[in-house]
Amino acid sequence: MKKITLLLLLLSSVTTFSQTALFLAESEDSLNIESIIENQTAESSSYLKTPCAEEVTSDAIELFYNTYSTTPQVLANDITIAADTDFTVTRLTYNFLVESGVTITNIDLSFYSDLDSLPGQLIETQSVVPVSNTILVSYSTQDLIQVVYEIDPVLLEGQIGMSTSYWLSYHVEISGGELGAVQATNNSFSGNIAAYSPNNGATWGYINPDAEILYLIEGECNLLSSPSHSLNGFTYYPNPVSDILFFDAPMVINYVTIFNALGQKVTESVIDATSSEIDLSLLNTGIYFITAKSADSSSTYQLIKD
Repeated sequence: MKKITLLLLLLSSVTTFSQTALFLAESEDSLNIESIIENQTAESSSYLKTPCAEEVTSDAIELFYNTYSTTPQVLANDITIAADTDFTVTRLTYNFLVESGVTITNIDLSFYSDLDSLPGQLIETQSVVPVSNTILVSYSTQDLIQVVYEIDPVLLEGQIGMSTSYWLSYHVEISGGELGAVQATNNSFSGNIAAYSPNNGATWGYINPDAEILYLIEGECNLLSSPSHSLNGFTYYPNPVSDILFFDAPMVINYVTIFNALGQKVTESVIDATSSEIDLSLLNTGIYFITAKSADSSSTYQLIKD
């Protein structure tokens, strides 16, 4: 069992529900609301980065979405579990904009299955008190705070041979005021769809405008086995690998495919031999998965790139 940290980005881009977003312009000593955008609609998407902590850069104009308990607006993002992996969620971190002196006192979390790229069946709910509220930046009337939650472990089961999507929605309670908005940014993005509900999760649509809502998810990943489809005798080395990966098998391997933690194909090599090698020197550091396929069987294995 390997402890990992997963950084997810909630992104957006097409039409459906209305919502309220707060645009704020940052200066050296103040953060002033330039405009409140209403009746905005759009699709959004989120992606699971490589399973380690990553920094997400911010633009000069920051975007925040209100999601506190006295409003019906709820946000949700999908969590993509890599093929042949289970992921157990244990810790969450968010950044919020609140009025000066206000803290986040609680968060209501809901985990869902995926249904046509939106939240589907409810799996589990938790109401969690944060372990910390840390002020990142103080402005004249607002604070940008980082909030950390340690939750009861939630197992998100993966599948052999394919990635699996889940959804996580959240609604926070604040100690005062009328501002409890999760931090977002207008950077580039890619990935799956993220969701927005105007009515406390009764129905779901998509958020707008294009943005990344930042948060951190931590937990543990377990690699699943597939004995009924395993390639007996397949070996690959070294692992971790820096550049050249070698492999051998007692049968002809038709091709070898490398996937990232999102389950997206990174590279595929036609082999048609019992032994060969592939150059992985251009891959970024992180955890990947290698799938080897013969004429009638296949197996997927974890691979660490250093």
